[in-house]
Amino acid sequence: MRKASTKISCHMFGFFRYLGILGVLFFWLIILISVSLNPWFMFTHDAFSDLGGPRANAPYVYNYGLITLGAMLYLFSMWIATKTRSKLELIGASWLMIASLFLSLIGVYPSGSRPHTFVSSWFFIQTWLSMTPFLLQSFLSRNKDDAVVFSSLFILSPIIAFIVELSAGWPSVAVLEAYGVVVIDFYVIYLYYKFK
Repeated sequence: MRKASTKISCHMFGFFRYLGILGVLFFWLIILISVSLNPWFMFTHDAFSDLGGPRANAPYVYNYGLITLGAMLYLFSMWIATKTRSKLELIGASWLMIASLFLSLIGVYPSGSRPHTFVSSWFFIQTWLSMTPFLLQSFLSRNKDDAVVFSSLFILSPIIAFIVELSAGWPSVAVLEAYGVVVIDFYVIYLYYKFK
């Protein structure tokens, strides 16, 4: 009986690795549904968080969606933590776990609430910081593929964001958020294949 329950828990834990890829798809599904329920939303004018704010129709779709997404990212990060090969990678997975908590908190403290700006900003910052240990480990282990990917995500992506802001400016918070989410999507997908 004990062996059977252990086997089931191992299979369940193994399923957590797919939550990263599913989470990538789930976020954009949340956005599509929320936008369809809020025809006033303009991608080049508003912020994604407005879909869960006071003037939104059915804000619970966006807010509960992010709470669920945060849980998915947390479990995915737990799976990565069990697959890491170094202390630096374990730190990276742990920092990504912390980021997932802030993702859920965006849904708990939606647009219009006092902590919203902090939790939403810190989600992106914490996720970006979680790339640092993976980047350092790629240099220490001389893994060229990892070094290129993590350098692009950690160094190049914020430089591009900064250049756009200085040259033309981001047309809206939503456009900047979408750029940040796409970078995170690539990060999560790469982690999935790296530790697969």
